[in-house]
Amino acid sequence: LFNSILLLVIILVSTQVVSGQQQKVKEDTRAVYLKNGSVLIGVVETYNYGEPVRIRMSDGGAIEIPYDQIESVSRVKKKALRHKGTIKDSPHKPYIFNEEGWHYSGDIGALEGGGNFNGGLHLSINLGAIYHFNKYLGIGLHSGFESYDIGYNQNIIPVYLTIQGYAFSKKISPTYSVGLGYGIALQPEDSNTNSEGGLLFYPKIGLRLGGGDSANIHIFSGLKIQDLRVDYEFFEGSEEFLIQERTLKRIIIGIGVIF
Repeated sequence: LFNSILLLVIILVSTQVVSGQQQKVKEDTRAVYLKNGSVLIGVVETYNYGEPVRIRMSDGGAIEIPYDQIESVSRVKKKALRHKGTIKDSPHKPYIFNEEGWHYSGDIGALEGGGNFNGGLHLSINLGAIYHFNKYLGIGLHSGFESYDIGYNQNIIPVYLTIQGYAFSKKISPTYSVGLGYGIALQPEDSNTNSEGGLLFYPKIGLRLGGGDSANIHIFSGLKIQDLRVDYEFFEGSEEFLIQERTLKRIIIGIGVIF
């Protein structure tokens, strides 16, 4: 009986030792080196060839990094990471912005320039969806609301094709875009006035800030060139008109988000 109990104790102790060793190996802290130079420190939970690497940070949160963005994964000595008795994550955050596929955006901007009767800042709001073949080239569609002179019959709904791209695979990257389409003029309440839209050309440059897999901040500046025709009838029912055919040119400065 004694021998049986002793054998059972040995088996239980061995099982606990093996389990503890497996847990220790599983909890080893590793450094994930990314191709863009970032380093991420944490516990690697999954690491399979061709699949995203899942790493758990010290705060308990976990992120997944695409396999093709990883340079290498290596063991980290805790002594090298020790700071005031605690293990700290690397200050470098990974660049995990998805450069391919569908990107969605929304922005708001100020149109700088004078109108028919007044100058100052006017409003621009745009929403869009763009499919990116790579970071350099994406094609999509935008629409929104433009007020070149909100009180003087120069309100437009733009619909335009957009080509855009990013310069670098970094958390801060220059951006470019070129839009070409048509501006639909909103009719004023004044029955003596008729507005007609025209071609729209919209080049811009900016900076994408963040590099994360969710919302990224986008600041930008550009030029909006919009053809517009406005017919003013001198007297209701008369055939006398003042016809203004204009090419509106406005500098736009704005901020938005890219998903």
